[in-house]
Amino acid sequence: MQYVLIGLFLVLVFGKVRALQAAFGFGGEVVNIPPKLILIAVLFGCFLRFIHNKKLIKFTGTEIAMFIAFGLFVACGVLSSIFSDIHMKTYAQIMDVVNYSSFILAFYGTICYFQDTPKETLKSWMKPCILFAKALTITTFIFWFLEQAYGFGMTSHDAAHRLFPPYEFIYYHGTYLITIIAFSFLFLYKEHKAYTLILCLLCLLSARDRGYMYLLLYLSFAILFRNNTFNLKQFIPLILLVGLAAGAISYQKILYYSDTDSIRATFYVVAAMLAIKYHPFGAGWCTIGTWNAYRYNSPVFDDFYYYFIWADERDSVYGDSGFSSIIGQTGLAGTICYIAFMILLYFAISQRFPHNKRLRMVVSCWLIFNIASFFISDSMVSNFSIISAFFLGVLALIHKDDKDETEEQKTDEDTEAQEAPEKLEAPENQK
Repeated sequence: MQYVLIGLFLVLVFGKVRALQAAFGFGGEVVNIPPKLILIAVLFGCFLRFIHNKKLIKFTGTEIAMFIAFGLFVACGVLSSIFSDIHMKTYAQIMDVVNYSSFILAFYGTICYFQDTPKETLKSWMKPCILFAKALTITTFIFWFLEQAYGFGMTSHDAAHRLFPPYEFIYYHGTYLITIIAFSFLFLYKEHKAYTLILCLLCLLSARDRGYMYLLLYLSFAILFRNNTFNLKQFIPLILLVGLAAGAISYQKILYYSDTDSIRATFYVVAAMLAIKYHPFGAGWCTIGTWNAYRYNSPVFDDFYYYFIWADERDSVYGDSGFSSIIGQTGLAGTICYIAFMILLYFAISQRFPHNKRLRMVVSCWLIFNIASFFISDSMVSNFSIISAFFLGVLALIHKDDKDETEEQKTDEDTEAQEAPEKLEAPENQK
């Protein structure tokens, strides 16, 4: 299994390398195949456990509410697909629903299937991934300095940047760089503090607004963790602070994406128009904002032809935006249900790490970052979401019985207090 995990990590890192795609003749969809095959195998294993009456998984009240919210979100898209005048292929609609549900299926499927696996075995599976994360972190950091000093000519010239960071040696877009950096925090949170420092510096040096946002999130959560005030009262003002900061950081980019020739701006406008036209449930599954909508030729591209007149000249026009796909396909009702689902998802997963506050801090930071990013990208419905869910599930199993650091300190202090009188009584007994 350790080879499967390291293989998934390699797919996550190198699956979007344009040079490899050109050399081996595969596209972005091919990269999604390995994680989905592993997901099918895990779900089949859970089905076998059910048949043989083995222990499955016990859901908390938060998780049950989360599944209800997600079910209502799916129902909004289904109702619209039935009653609207846009009717896509059933298979394409099912694929859209599967993509949206892949994260929770992979996370809870991993916990269910591997729950009887010994903790030491799970740790041995993770060791190669941790070593690879260390090597990748150091290599990326060194390459940044070499690029600045010698100019290898591999820097990105993305017009949305204020600086030109050297991420094209692996990634053709800065979004994937930040995705891998944020993902690496999950592996290296217990390692030497130098790795955490390097990851924070990479967020800063990336010159991406998402990098700044993750850095701000991580530092804020780290302060709460160090002060031992990691609770809901501090969480709400923290989210407001991060939201204001992210809005300020993204102001220039918002102006950039409001341009008439911007892909995202086009999808935002058309999705809002569909939500109004098919109020309150939207246009239905596989109509806008997803790869399947473009792949199976959604009528929306013809109905709003003048908005998508540039479509034949672009290599990818599926929107790259969770916001446009949610509000356009499920309307206002579905958007409300999905936001509720995301909020409950945060609390449900963070509660799976109850005793290890440091890991819970890192996981919470990662969750909020990706939930917020989903409204400007497709981070929660891509192969990245499935792979991340596998590793989060393994981490949850490894640390489910961990004691809190403060509890361990109290236990040690109590033990020392009990041993002290015994040490004093021993010489007296000898006398």
